[in-house]
Amino acid sequence: MSTARPVGAAQPVGTGRGGNLPGLSLARLPASFFILTSHVVGVGLFADQVLQSHVYGALSKVGYTSVSFFIVLSGFVLTWTSRGTSLDWRRFMSRRVVKVIPVHLVAWVICAALFAATAFPLGTVLANLFLVQAWVPDHTVYFAVNNPAWTLSVEICFYLVFPFLYRGLVQRSTKALRILTVVLTAVVVALPFVLSLLPDGATFQSPGMNYHGVPEDISEWKFWLVYVCPAARMVESVLGMLIALLLKRGAWPRIPRWAALVVLAPEVYVATEHAHFIFATSAVSITGIVLLIGAVGAGDLRRPADRPAPAVARFGRFTFGVYMYQWPLLWMWYLHRSGHGYSGVEAPIVYAGIVALTIAATYLSYQLVEKPLDQRWRRRNASPRQAPTGVPAPTGVPTDTAAPAEPVHAR
Repeated sequence: MSTARPVGAAQPVGTGRGGNLPGLSLARLPASFFILTSHVVGVGLFADQVLQSHVYGALSKVGYTSVSFFIVLSGFVLTWTSRGTSLDWRRFMSRRVVKVIPVHLVAWVICAALFAATAFPLGTVLANLFLVQAWVPDHTVYFAVNNPAWTLSVEICFYLVFPFLYRGLVQRSTKALRILTVVLTAVVVALPFVLSLLPDGATFQSPGMNYHGVPEDISEWKFWLVYVCPAARMVESVLGMLIALLLKRGAWPRIPRWAALVVLAPEVYVATEHAHFIFATSAVSITGIVLLIGAVGAGDLRRPADRPAPAVARFGRFTFGVYMYQWPLLWMWYLHRSGHGYSGVEAPIVYAGIVALTIAATYLSYQLVEKPLDQRWRRRNASPRQAPTGVPAPTGVPTDTAAPAEPVHAR
């Protein structure tokens, strides 16, 4: 299996910066679509409450699988786009801050102006602003203000330790990386089984957390630990790192994409139709997710160099904005209609309109906020071996646009 070209002859095998992986960029789109759809339905798309409950309950669990996909993909992308055996922590963090914080601030200001400033306690609003809400085991805190921003709270914690994790893992043997991949997958699977043996403590109910339309009692601390807690979710991010390192070394097993989908599809079905929520968040589907990301990445590496990437794969860069701006737009829609649901042909038309508005807001943000700040960061932090902006890079030296490096977009 081909691997990324090393930048400089002295670099160890498997530590070069990976090339473009259009298949994984393309895979972002359905996962982002499931999350957006579950949120649109979640704020009351259907007037029929029975239909609303059943559809939202199923989509919520598919959304949780999509969250897990993005968390694993985050670790993969950061590792794939890193080179060498160590990273400069300050440079890495400045890059991450430029990528995620401006969009977060814009979305937070919109939410605060629309409803959050009066709907939530000041401490909760500030926790969301400073992205520490995921450390509070209370769904009224971590899901408050801009609901999807809790995943940025998780991501920031991963960013803070990523350079140290990378330095430790990149020096491990291929055998050790394979063993660690199996062990961490088993940890994700085993965690809810262990928690099921312990008392639930305080519980809560949510419209989307139902089993075939019947609301479930969700343990506050168990749900937080398996779904929101940054330390627990970091295990999945590290799994993404391991996949990327094994792919760079040409050591990932040759599993076709269809075989990975054969594993993942029944897992998603079980998570949606039969699993309790602490199992549905990631334990049921993590094996298929790991296999799929590895299989798609390996398939991209075998892709002929002269074969153009699908044009739709370029839209992968917009999934972060879709994720961050959907909540303020949904709240504007919710406040406008005063909680009224839709029936018949109205529901799909309204849904299509919300999706179109979200994409439009995302595009404007990308052009006016994300892209200019990203270009400014590149100019100020260009290394001597990088070609200046607008000048082709020397042959064999991948540029910073060779692979997508956006943050996780979860639910």
